[in-house]
Amino acid sequence: MSVMGSMYTGISGLTTHAERMSVLGNNLANTSTVGFKSGNVQFEDLFYSSRTLGASVGQIGHGARVSSIYQDFSQGAYENTGSVTDVAIGGRGFFMVNDPANGSKYFTRAGNFNFNKEGYLVNPQGLRVQGWKAGQTQDSITQGAIGDLQLDSFQSEPKETSIVSLSVNLSKKAIDKSTPATAPTGTQGTDLFALFSKWDAKTSPTKPLGDDTYSYQKTINVFDKAGSAHEVTAYFDKARDKDGKLTWEYIVTANPSEDGRQAFAGKKTQGLLMAGTMTFNSAGSMENMSAYTFDDSFTAPATASDPEDKAYWKPAEFDENGFPIFTANFSNLTGVNDTNDTAGADKPERIALDFGMNSKSAAKRFENHDKTIADVETDVADLAKIATADINKTNKSATSYDLASTTHSMNQDGYTAGFLQEVTVDRNGVVSGRYSNGRKEELFVLGLADFANQQGLSLQGGNLFAQSSSSGQAIITTANTGRLGTVSSNTLELSNVDMSRQMVKLITTQRGYQSNSKVITTSDEMLQEAINLKR
Repeated sequence: MSVMGSMYTGISGLTTHAERMSVLGNNLANTSTVGFKSGNVQFEDLFYSSRTLGASVGQIGHGARVSSIYQDFSQGAYENTGSVTDVAIGGRGFFMVNDPANGSKYFTRAGNFNFNKEGYLVNPQGLRVQGWKAGQTQDSITQGAIGDLQLDSFQSEPKETSIVSLSVNLSKKAIDKSTPATAPTGTQGTDLFALFSKWDAKTSPTKPLGDDTYSYQKTINVFDKAGSAHEVTAYFDKARDKDGKLTWEYIVTANPSEDGRQAFAGKKTQGLLMAGTMTFNSAGSMENMSAYTFDDSFTAPATASDPEDKAYWKPAEFDENGFPIFTANFSNLTGVNDTNDTAGADKPERIALDFGMNSKSAAKRFENHDKTIADVETDVADLAKIATADINKTNKSATSYDLASTTHSMNQDGYTAGFLQEVTVDRNGVVSGRYSNGRKEELFVLGLADFANQQGLSLQGGNLFAQSSSSGQAIITTANTGRLGTVSSNTLELSNVDMSRQMVKLITTQRGYQSNSKVITTSDEMLQEAINLKR
């Protein structure tokens, strides 16, 4: 190899070290860049020329070149930002963003997102974050195809109440405060519906039931189709204590002025939604129950469709879970007086009553389902009941222990409309909204992508990577599945540039550059000596 050739070898060294310095400078320039992944330059030697040296063959190298520039995809440090839409990935994966102008898709580790004026979740360049609508079932957290995430509604729709649950203890020491006008004789059951008879919304529409007529009561708010709240009150009174069996009667009521059933207007029973009984054994455990509601389609011997006539109060129907149901027609649908009535396509609120006991009957009805309250008052054997084989009792069933009457728990599943107050993101990337009505609703699910060869991704600037033939196709799924990491909200992943390591590399790169420059200057001096030989 000639002296001139050694100069070119030095030039290759200068070139490679200059390129390495560019990468180091880029790393240090992005020390504070969110989600930045540092680069690492690797060299390789160039070709060799062979020289025959007696019994051996010698090889002379001709310099170096850059063999590869790898990205360091190790986890960067976390920074708490206080912004809920700032998200970071803990582990493998990339967020996906889409350019709405041309449909180009990019991938990023920088999760500094926010909602723009159109409600789209975007990155600082305005690229739209990709994901799915949240699933509505337990089987899948996503639904539909992946696409732009847009918050297009800031309101939670109301939900009408479909079930009211009361877990109560009705004191065994209580006394019977409501007695029928005519005491029962023989097999009569007039004492089982004394509260029903006492209720009088016609004479006293603001207080249809006196405080001295019941032993215990509890009020709960329920919601109609429009999300308006209505008070529903259950009154309880001891009815009979006979042969080791304790029977309590109850009525479920609403404010008469809110009762939308037209047949009840101006009647004593306006606001009376359900009446029934609960039977307890000597140990105070609930054994059975009955429930009656008005039915204007039921064939009865008295005046047609008169809510004051007990002959039109028959055993309530069950919902799909075997709980008896009632309605007050709070929505004031025309012609709706019972749970079976409809107004065109509209149905009234059908509210199930859960005292901790329901029926497993496939027929969804009580025994003696064709007997009315009037029949029971004549013969108590006609009282509705759940078939013994069909009884399903929970640990919240009503009791009648030798303790004060009390309510252990009280729930209903309706709610009014609400306005969005805040957004949260969980570790699975599920974006949820919290509303003024206390509801938390899952809105979106952030999409994450993974690649078989991350080093094959193409850097695009702006904290973005693009898919290439070397990276392979993006494997798209949700966070915390497979080998993908979890999502942390109120957090950003910082640059993973290690400044101390970069400074050491700066020194070694500088020395390498200086050394290669010395090769050139030394070769020049050697050439000068050769030229000087002519003198």
